[in-house]
Amino acid sequence: MDTDQYVLSADQTRDDLEGTSFQHRDNALAASYTFPDFATAARLVALASDLAQSLGHHPDICFGWGKASFAVSSHDVGGVTGRDVTLAKAIQDLADEVGAQ
Repeated sequence: MDTDQYVLSADQTRDDLEGTSFQHRDNALAASYTFPDFATAARLVALASDLAQSLGHHPDICFGWGKASFAVSSHDVGGVTGRDVTLAKAIQDLADEVGAQ
């Protein structure tokens, strides 16, 4: 079944998100990270932005000194789809790479 085309429930994303900072909240996958400085937070945002652009699927991102948060959803279907899970897991990999907490 193509999970990119229909909305997934929190129960359906739970196993895929295990071990990540992402939580299925309302109609999005959300995660927040902390960093020792602004530059590292900006690095994660830049890496995640490049990834999102390459996938043609863009999260909402907020960041500042020592922090960055992401919300991932599929606005076209009004909730979380398989492409959001894929993007969330890839962002988590990048966060791990830069040493996010």
